Amino acid sequence: MYKQLAVLALAALGTQQASAADWSDTSIGYRYGTKFAEPYNPNDIKKHIVSWTYADGYKYGGNYMNVDFLASAGMGILVVARDELPASVQFAVVADGPATSRPLKLVGISEVVGLHATLDEALAALTA
Repeated sequence: MYKQLAVLALAALGTQQASAADWSDTSIGYRYGTKFAEPYNPNDIKKHIVSWTYADGYKYGGNYMNVDFLASAGMGILVVARDELPASVQFAVVADGPATSRPLKLVGISEVVGLHATLDEALAALTA
């Protein structure tokens, strides 16, 4: 996880944009908290959030971009749950669409747990 945070920070530092902006500003931020909550999980969750923000302006308008990278213990719970199950119990995760499946793929969880796009696909894999 920290490797991905470092890569994101270095990538943000190395980006430069060629433009005719009258002014521009770039910032990198980091937030950490221990009292976050997620659905169906009664425990407090730690989260690390790295953000990159860029803004510029010129006589015809301006641009604003913000990217947040959220590292959540919730994804780690999937791996722990899979590891703590007996070998006889099958485990699958349904991630409907790129908003949920892409983070699982980016951090490598999809290589550890069965990741499926639909419930029917997951059930078919579990009963095969």
